[in-house]
Amino acid sequence: MASGDTDVSICSQALLLLGANEITSFSDGTAPSAICNKLYPRVKSQTLGMYPWSFTLKKTQLGQLTSTPTNVYSKEYQLPTDMFLGVPRAVYASLSTGNLPKITDYEIQGDKLLTNETTIVIDYQQLVAESAMPSYFVQMMIYQMAWHLAEPVT
Repeated sequence: MASGDTDVSICSQALLLLGANEITSFSDGTAPSAICNKLYPRVKSQTLGMYPWSFTLKKTQLGQLTSTPTNVYSKEYQLPTDMFLGVPRAVYASLSTGNLPKITDYEIQGDKLLTNETTIVIDYQQLVAESAMPSYFVQMMIYQMAWHLAEPVT
């Protein structure tokens, strides 16, 4: 992992590639910091969403809610708050290890998963902090930001 990397350090390194000065924060009063503040969240989301990066994948058992859905399903589960892209990559009805059988009889409504299953385990892509990103991905983020900053900054 690339410890110490932040959104600001990634943008600063991208600016250096373009021959511009580094920034100290997204609100340091400079034009490049304001541009980075606007562009960085979208570039990060787009880059994470390009591929199911292994460092973003997570498996978790969902907690069943006490509320009952008002449709054909009898159970409602809360989706994780750190889930990126809004949909699980796979849904299982078991905690067993090995070749888990995927289920397809479910529905996503907002931040809830509705089904008739009593146990729900999902694989999903989580939003990852810059400090938890591997160095190869941080470098790609630097290049992505430089690409997006080239026109407005130079």
